[in-house]
Order: sequence, then C-alpha cells, then structure tokens
Amino acid sequence: METEVSNMREYLFGIPAYTDKHTLGHTKEYYRLLGISFPQERIIHVAGTNGKGSVCNYLRELLRAHGKHVVMFTSPHLIRINERFVIDDRQATDRELTEAFDRVLSLTQSLKEREDLYHPTYFEFLFLMLMCLCEKVNPDYLILETGLGGMLDATNIFEKPALTVITRIGMDHCSYLGDTLPAIAGQKAGIIKEKVPLVLQSTGPETDEVILKAAAARSAPALVVDEQNFRIENVGKKSIDFSYQSHYYSIDLQLRGKALYQLKNAATALSALQKLADLKGLRLSDQRIQEAFRRAKWPGRMQQIRENIILDGAHNPDGMEGFLFSVAADGCEGTRILILALSSDKDAASMTDLIASGGLFSKVIVTGYSQMRAFEPERLAAFFDKDTMDVCVAKSPKEALLKAQKQAGKGDLIYIAGSLYLVGEIKELLDAQKDDGEDHD
Repeated sequence: METEVSNMREYLFGIPAYTDKHTLGHTKEYYRLLGISFPQERIIHVAGTNGKGSVCNYLRELLRAHGKHVVMFTSPHLIRINERFVIDDRQATDRELTEAFDRVLSLTQSLKEREDLYHPTYFEFLFLMLMCLCEKVNPDYLILETGLGGMLDATNIFEKPALTVITRIGMDHCSYLGDTLPAIAGQKAGIIKEKVPLVLQSTGPETDEVILKAAAARSAPALVVDEQNFRIENVGKKSIDFSYQSHYYSIDLQLRGKALYQLKNAATALSALQKLADLKGLRLSDQRIQEAFRRAKWPGRMQQIRENIILDGAHNPDGMEGFLFSVAADGCEGTRILILALSSDKDAASMTDLIASGGLFSKVIVTGYSQMRAFEPERLAAFFDKDTMDVCVAKSPKEALLKAQKQAGKGDLIYIAGSLYLVGEIKELLDAQKDDGEDHD
C-alpha cells in the first residue's frame, strides 16, 4: 500500500508539468465516461474568496450532528492529500484514494488516442477521484468546494444541486478572475443554477448586487447573511460565545478558537442548514446545533497548536484583515512575533502594509516554503520599512520557527500566517519536535 500511495502522489504532483486547465465540457465528458451517476440533489456547492472551507466544515459538522452521512471536498491540503476528502468524521483512507485514482488513471490512459480529450489537470483529476469515491460510499450529502472561481471551475458541472453557497468576496487570483471585486463576484456567481436556492454571505453592495442580480436572472431564491445575523457575547481564551438570529430563529452558540472572522462563516453554515431543512424536511435540534459548533475545528484558521503558537492561513488582503482583527483581540500579555511567507502571485504590498499599520507584532520573520510559487524571502522582506519594523529573513520555515521559539519569552505569542503551504510545513515541524504534541485549538 505504501508503494501504491507513493506512486499516486508522484503521478498527481507531476500533472501540472504537462497539462493546463480545460473546459467544463471536457470535465463533463470525463465524468460521463467514468459512468458515475451521483444524485445532483444531494450536492451543496460552495464558492467564495475567503471562508468557503470553513463554511463547508461547519456545515459538515451540523449535518453530522443531525445523523447525516456526509462527504466533504475542500482544498488545499496542509500536509496530506487525504485531507481534501473527508467522509463523515474522518479523512479518506489511502486505500480509498488509490482505488479512485486507479479508476481515473485507467480512463485517462484509455483515451490517449482521442485528440479532443486532454489529460485532466491536477484539480480536475482530484475532482474525478472524489466523484468515484462518492459513488462508492453513497453519502446523503456531498459538500463541494470550488477550487478557483466558480463559473469555469471543474466542480461546476452539475445543473441541479440542492443548494449553492457563496462566501466573502475579495481580491485574489486576479489574473484568472478579474481585477475588480464585481468582476470576481461575477465569476463566483457562475455556480448559481436555475431555481436552486442560494445562501450569500454579504461582502458589500458592489459584490452583493452582482451576485443577487445573477440569482434573480436564474430565478434562484437568495438568502443573504450579514452582521445582523450574529452578535459577539464573549471572547474567551479558547472560545467565543455568540448569538445567531434569523428572521424566525434565534440560538446561543459557542465556537472553538479565537478567530472572530469565523462568526460570519458559522452564521452562513447555519443559514445553509436552515435552508436545507426547509427544502428537505430536516428536523433541527438546538442541542445538536450547539454541540456541532462546540466540536467543530478547522486546521490553519487561528489554530492554537501550542500554548504560544497560533497558525492562520491568511493569504490575501481580505484574509489578512480578518486575521489581524482576531489577533488584536487575543489578550496577549507579552509581545507577538509573526512568521510570514506569501505566494509570489499575491498582493504582497497590500498585505505587508496591513501588517505594518496594524502595529501588533514586535518582530516579523520572513521566510519561504518548498512550493515553487513562494515569494523569495529577501524580496518579500523588502516590502517592509526596516527603519520602523524589526524584520529579519530566515532561509526556511524550520529556521524561522527556531528563531521565533528562541526569542519568545513568557507571555509572548508566535503567529504563522501568509500561506496555507507555510502553515502545513510549520505544522509538520511542530509534530516532528515531539514536544507535548497537543493540539490546543
């Protein structure tokens, strides 16, 4: 099995070297040739710039708390590819993934002579593996997160899902999706389907208008979630108490962790659950909803992995704003150190400006990570004004972590942010250190 898994990963990670993104028609044809007929009315399709993975995870917990069999597909993974494929409360096993992989690979090899069907991209291949997995485990619901955008995303091949959800819109992947918020919103709105209900997490008038106009054009009833749907009651050391209210429902809840930006994601997931209950006749329980939120955690989002180390995957300006908002409310009694790495296609100027103007960190350690897209640490560090900020460069995440741990005193906090790839590498390093090994999230 170890050899099979190694071969699968080597093959998948080598795909980007020889293929590019294809049309939805191309993905639909591969799906048809696989002979899969998963019921579309069980699919919940989720798009957005920030928060979509968290919304997926909260919704999974809520459905599981109500006895539903659920598969969830998200991206990217932090350490292992298995993280992308969650079946109920566990990651897909190596055997489950290699069986799905073999099925898709067999099809691609059989189609080598067809000039109209190119080899699937990395993400397209994973999506096809997911659908093979779903056919086998037959879940009540598939929570399906888009990869990039929405309109042209490989996941957008279904015409009649149960529900669509669009989370917060921000400036990211601009070379693919457009360089304005309305343009990006238009791409995300591409998942909206004829007469299929939409739950929209409000970002603001200019994006909401685009999405709601698209919903109206497709006769898709829309439910908008905004700050009026939740209220912070108390921020503790390891949890947040808040209340949720819709036009006909109210409940007091507690969320693990200290990520204030997760309140809107939690409210969006609960709104989606309520909409599903209306559509499918689900009987909801306040106690089960409360238990689901108390239990829910999502790696790399204000995740307190050690008593003084917190991981967050803030990787674009909008995400960085949410991250800094939560950092400001962390109750730190000492100073804060930030380990930062960014992908080279990100808006480094805006993100470093936000960090500098926030004044929350006494020191910033800039580094890179093993992925080719990583910003060169020296170039990234140059965005900071070293006369006003204490900034240094570390050649690797390991060096950055050791520097931060050496400098952090009692009461100080170490934050890791800027890329989920960095978060994954730091998490592996901390696991390897074999300190207390406890996840404090």
